[in-house]
Amino acid sequence: SGPSLFVRVLRAVAAATMPPRRGTRGVHTGWTLGVCFFVCFVCCVDAIPPHPHKRLGSRPTALRSHLRGVRHGATESAARTPQQDLAQHERWITQPLDHFHAADVGAASSFEGGKTGKGDAPGIRGLNAESSSAAPPPGGRTWRQRWFVNDAYFDATNNNTNNPVIFLCVGGEGPGFDSSVVVDGGAHCGVAVAHAKELFEKNNRGALLVALEHRFYGSSQPTGDLSVGSLRFLTSTQALGDLARFIEHLVLVFELPPVGGKTSPSVVAFGGSYPGMLASFVRQKFPHLVLGAVASSAPVQASFAMPGYDFVVGESLADESVGGSFACFDLVRQAFDQIARLLSLESNQSESLNDSSGSSASSLGSQKGRRELEKLFNTCGRNALDVDANVSEFLASLTEVVPAQSNDPRCDAAKNPACDIAAVCRMMIGDTKTSDSLPIRSVNGANADAGASLVTPRNSNNGDAGHSRKVGRFSRGRGVGAWSLRESIDKNGNRFTEPDEKNQPSALDRFAAVTNAAFGFTEPSDCLDVDHSLNLAHMADDRLPIDWPNNTYDGDRAWFWQTCVEFGFYQTCEDEKACPLFFTSPKFMTLNFFAQPCVALFGLDFETVVKTAAFRSNALYGGWCPASSHVLYPSGSVDPWRANSFTPNRVHEVPHKSKKQVDSDTPSLMVKGASHHAWTHPARPGDQESVVLAREVIKRTVDEWLARGEGNEEL
Repeated sequence: SGPSLFVRVLRAVAAATMPPRRGTRGVHTGWTLGVCFFVCFVCCVDAIPPHPHKRLGSRPTALRSHLRGVRHGATESAARTPQQDLAQHERWITQPLDHFHAADVGAASSFEGGKTGKGDAPGIRGLNAESSSAAPPPGGRTWRQRWFVNDAYFDATNNNTNNPVIFLCVGGEGPGFDSSVVVDGGAHCGVAVAHAKELFEKNNRGALLVALEHRFYGSSQPTGDLSVGSLRFLTSTQALGDLARFIEHLVLVFELPPVGGKTSPSVVAFGGSYPGMLASFVRQKFPHLVLGAVASSAPVQASFAMPGYDFVVGESLADESVGGSFACFDLVRQAFDQIARLLSLESNQSESLNDSSGSSASSLGSQKGRRELEKLFNTCGRNALDVDANVSEFLASLTEVVPAQSNDPRCDAAKNPACDIAAVCRMMIGDTKTSDSLPIRSVNGANADAGASLVTPRNSNNGDAGHSRKVGRFSRGRGVGAWSLRESIDKNGNRFTEPDEKNQPSALDRFAAVTNAAFGFTEPSDCLDVDHSLNLAHMADDRLPIDWPNNTYDGDRAWFWQTCVEFGFYQTCEDEKACPLFFTSPKFMTLNFFAQPCVALFGLDFETVVKTAAFRSNALYGGWCPASSHVLYPSGSVDPWRANSFTPNRVHEVPHKSKKQVDSDTPSLMVKGASHHAWTHPARPGDQESVVLAREVIKRTVDEWLARGEGNEEL
């Protein structure tokens, strides 16, 4: 009863050092925040991938670039920094392999010293080169972690006695850093770099820009391999230990006032995606080091199953602010309906797929229908969809076609005709944006409303989403002919759109064309990779690329490990009543399919480790109920990860605090029409107004924190 989820959402968001020696192992045996003393800006280096078992090369073009951190107009080649610039900014710090083992911590402390952070990397010390699972030796185990620095906006002489400011960009999963992270911010730290420059021009103090790469990603490889024995040291708690020790290291390297005094460095953590989670966690666990945190697009609520991701994708297809419409949403839903019918799920699908190896031959569905799908979507290999696990991979790939997570309104549709939501909808219904706004049903609150926007003003053009409007003709779109739609009502009284003429391309034909464009298919030999066994083989390889010191590792196996032991985040939907309307093939997309590789690849116990991982993380960090303060949570309204982020509608769910106190301690904002931490990118002419305003809100909040850090209570 009451307004639908989509109605509520529309109403809400409309409101206002040296590298390790080559050829050796890496190991060497709202709004008012209180006073703290150290200010750190933590910005992410990457974005969390959906369906984490999939290798990067098998994803759509826009999502692949987004995960590599080269979105918003940059190219992968352009994102790399010249070697001379790398040498200028690159440093290394000695870290303990295990922050919870006294010998390791003691061994790392023995390497402290020097004022530059440079120096020869020590050799392997106290670690069996063949296995990091060996018992810790008396001398302890250490490794070298990479970081970057830029002091162009930092006046050391004016900062050594008066709460010096440090902006720290913290790395996360995916490809590692290059020095652009402290020069222009790269794809993820632009707001920190811009703010440092503004502070320097304003008061001649500025901020020291530093960036710390995450262990087991990029060139920061503790053991030189990705074996299970090594990966057991890859956890968020170990990463927080790296952060805390690095902050203390900076005080020594730059001769800053010690932590704990009246003039100690002032710190705010900035992060987006998983690093946004770390930003909020490091403030929570180390409040004596970190003044506050800006946790952008941070899915702090770990969850074994994550049906909300695809639900937000469906909402985004109908979001007119990014070029979507309900007509577009409904056509995509129709396409998935047709796929389900061709697979004959209702009549033949078994309860679940217990075997994730992909070895079982298909006894399900229509062989003729599968052949038709293989031809329509250009799947690789002969009769690929005869393997049930490949069908699951096929459906997982299709749910990634809509670029909600990577949506960039300024993308080049000439290069990628399906580069953003508007482009996808143009291909589905034509170039003229529809103005109809029909309700999307919400089932069991799979994704609560976005809450009041703190960034954009109310848009009077949205109106009530329950008000139906006429659906007219649409002009010729890319690769599709003009087609007429008519409005109909189903047996439950729900309005929907459908082709008005029998001889027009079906919704499935159009979605297949979108899929081909999204994956960049231009040649007859191009095909959609749905081979589940290849994904498993890729994830099973525990070797790093031979040139990993050159930052060539994408982080696929490492991040999948973290989902298995800490976070889950498996985008699936087994309960048909709670599934997104466009997602009609839940019985193939089972939790068993996505989580069983944790058992097969890492030997983890399914019931006691994998299934309970998210519960343990939420017990440790609080999830949607952050028992912290001085943390700002911005989220994008079209970002699927907002389903598990702390958004304005979650304020009333925090126990032991009033709404006023939650708004003060852990304020949240919804950035209208924005995708995954879009505001952390360097500013460009023509950026969305909501993104520009979000940056200003973030800077203003940080300025308040800094003022309070200096003891100025009158703002």
